[in-house]
Amino acid sequence: MFNCILPARLRAVIPVVLLLVAGFAQASDHIPVIVVTPAKFAQPLQQVGSSVVVLQGEELRDRGIDFIEDALQEIPSLIVTSQGARGSQVQLRVRGNEANHVLVLVDGIRVSNASTGEFDLSNLSLTAIDKIEVLLGPQSTLYGSDAIGGVINITTIRGGSGRSGQLALDQGERGIQSLQANINGGGQGWHYAVTLDDYQTDGISSAATSNGNLEKDPFSRQSAYIKSGFQAERIAASVIASSTRADFAFDGTDNATGQARDEALNNQQTEQDNLALLLQLPAADPRWHNQFQLSRASNLTDSITLDFGEYNTETDRLMLEYRGSFQLDDNNSLQYGLEQIDEELTTESISSFFTSVFDEDYTQSGLYLNWLHQYRDLNLSLGARVGDHDEFGRHDDYRLTASYQYRPAFRLRAAVGSGYKVPSLQELYGGFGGNPDLQPEQSRSAEIGLEYQAGGYQLSATFYDQDTTDLIRFQPITQFSGINENIGEAESRGVELTIKKNLDQISLSASFSKTDASETENGLTSDRIRVPEWSGNLLISYHRPDSRLWLQAVYRDQRRDIRFFTPDGINFVREDVILDSYTVWNLGASYQLEKDIKLSARIENLTDEDYEEVYSFGTRGRTAVVSAAWSF
Repeated sequence: MFNCILPARLRAVIPVVLLLVAGFAQASDHIPVIVVTPAKFAQPLQQVGSSVVVLQGEELRDRGIDFIEDALQEIPSLIVTSQGARGSQVQLRVRGNEANHVLVLVDGIRVSNASTGEFDLSNLSLTAIDKIEVLLGPQSTLYGSDAIGGVINITTIRGGSGRSGQLALDQGERGIQSLQANINGGGQGWHYAVTLDDYQTDGISSAATSNGNLEKDPFSRQSAYIKSGFQAERIAASVIASSTRADFAFDGTDNATGQARDEALNNQQTEQDNLALLLQLPAADPRWHNQFQLSRASNLTDSITLDFGEYNTETDRLMLEYRGSFQLDDNNSLQYGLEQIDEELTTESISSFFTSVFDEDYTQSGLYLNWLHQYRDLNLSLGARVGDHDEFGRHDDYRLTASYQYRPAFRLRAAVGSGYKVPSLQELYGGFGGNPDLQPEQSRSAEIGLEYQAGGYQLSATFYDQDTTDLIRFQPITQFSGINENIGEAESRGVELTIKKNLDQISLSASFSKTDASETENGLTSDRIRVPEWSGNLLISYHRPDSRLWLQAVYRDQRRDIRFFTPDGINFVREDVILDSYTVWNLGASYQLEKDIKLSARIENLTDEDYEEVYSFGTRGRTAVVSAAWSF
């Protein structure tokens, strides 16, 4: 199942990694990592049987990373793609799954668009982010629909005692200008954090310049995040609010050739607003903990295109959740919860050949129970969920995980579970392809992993196997018509490898992923689109007390994509294309000029690699950015 022949570019990198790792001899202290996503309550990462990757916001910002989409490139089995310019739709594919198969949470709020089932990360800045937890594999037992491939849980900054803040300014090529401001603090039980962000760029041509496209597509975004609350010994309450406004130009597609082309008219404006109230109430028994969350996420999108005229969508999601836990004894605990989600989608599409206006909604709910057990060095979890949807009825899911600490250096973990994804409102009722007879997509997955940690080394290997049925696919009929149908099934098998080594002044992280992902549609089997067989990430960082220098390489193997075109002007033709492999190098440095002033610079795509993540759409070439930050 796993092809041992590495691509040439990856073979060239691996000896460098191994030599660097072998040359480091000092041990580093291990600080326990606490995660929340696997059980919805805090627990040490070493007790978790699932695959979890943790990215720290402070570390990412210290390297000058502004966008979460760039941060997630460090996880090889999570493939990030976009149509070139900043602001264009960003898609995530976890272990070969579909782009709408990963659930994205921001402070517990489901932020995916009810129209597409995806969340566009291009509109989320790293400025306010404290931590990102990426939980791989189906997680529907605790999270319901949308978590068929995994969960990305993003936590924003929370204020501490006293007061602190930062003001940062970025200036770069292609008209990049960014201003970020943050202030946070607290005292006597109260806490607050406020973050403001303003970003703009002249952009590049979203359509590949190699095909003669030269028009630039600008992008601007303004965001505000507020988190405030009160916490006592057994009671806590907090309010979380965020608002983002974005405006960007994008290119279209030439229907005769299927290639992206410059379109001066195309433009999209988006508004994203999230609001949540969290409440933790005391119980008569201190072993019992209760949390309530009420959240609302709304998205407004106004688009105009040359080919399809005006297209406007408004989505609204209201979610109420109760989460509880009970400590049965020193070795056993229960986590349980009840949630209800109401989603509504309103769309209006007006063009010379097609008009559609509709307003649809649905409701889904779920009840889950999870048991955590610890026996000496063995940690087990067993979870089950009963879900209900007013369109599809009942759906049951399960998940079982195990983590065994074999001596201090070795840990063995395993997980098996199921997941499902209900069709989005757009897939069900949209004027272009809507099909109310669709059924949920379903998945089963198993994985096993081995970790080693000693002498300053951290090594891990994970093998996984996932099958998905009832895949939803859009079936084009003519140039302006088609329908969504459950006609596919998919298999995804792979291995993930990670090597880390930390010294006093040098840190090394290298990770690789091999993914064999295929799908069968109408009896024909092919590779899944935009999923490379091999992918990797290398990060080397040199630290001094007042400075830092880092180098990163991101490798993606060749991938399959699809070209849709209408050679006769009426009927669609679908043709497979192969996107070339590529390696992108990023270089950065920072210097602490004064106690409260830091200067930094970075060069993205150092070698000016020309590559495509989506067929015929370009990518950003070499770009230099300088930054200055004042902390107080």
